[in-house]
Amino acid sequence: MKTKIVKLLPAALALMLISPAFAEVVAGSNTATSTQQITVPKFINITHDTANSVEQCNAGFNATYDEITLDKAMNTKFHVVTNNPDEAIKLTATCLAGGNQVNAIYGADENNLRLVFTNNGTDSRAATESAVTNIMGTPAKAQNANAIAFAITAAITPDATSGATDPSPTKEADGVKYTLVNGAYDFNYSVATTAIADTFSTHDTDGIYKATLTLSQVSP
Repeated sequence: MKTKIVKLLPAALALMLISPAFAEVVAGSNTATSTQQITVPKFINITHDTANSVEQCNAGFNATYDEITLDKAMNTKFHVVTNNPDEAIKLTATCLAGGNQVNAIYGADENNLRLVFTNNGTDSRAATESAVTNIMGTPAKAQNANAIAFAITAAITPDATSGATDPSPTKEADGVKYTLVNGAYDFNYSVATTAIADTFSTHDTDGIYKATLTLSQVSP
């Protein structure tokens, strides 16, 4: 009997040494995840709606050439689409004076805007910068030759289905800044058919008078 016991001990010891190796086996994972990511950049598109804008007209006068009447109501329409809830855009305007493009929009606030048109001719038909400055202050006919001002009215229509709401306007020295939320908007600016008092007279020569309106993004 003693001889048999001695022979079995090495086999039992071998099993004890092997068993810890089986305890180190790790169970496999039964789930895994993957996160897919899309980066949507900021978007804005400002377009000029030429089909719904009236940008040219003819002028008529009374017998003493101290009253001017446009034969049609001019307007310009812009369309704005943005996905940025903190967007800001700005209306500015320029006209030719002293050989340079200068600020052409002024007014007490965003609801009382005026736009200066200047003769784009040369020599005695050209407007000076001082003529535009005079109109924006206290107009005197003899001091604002070849520059004529008209009231301009803004009508802004947000598309509620796009998420747009009424913008918040802020009058600045050279235009109007609008704070928007994401959505689509129509901006329409209409020009009055009669001139601002003391900005039109025989000092204003014949020719083509122009003013350029621009609506542009100002936020980063």
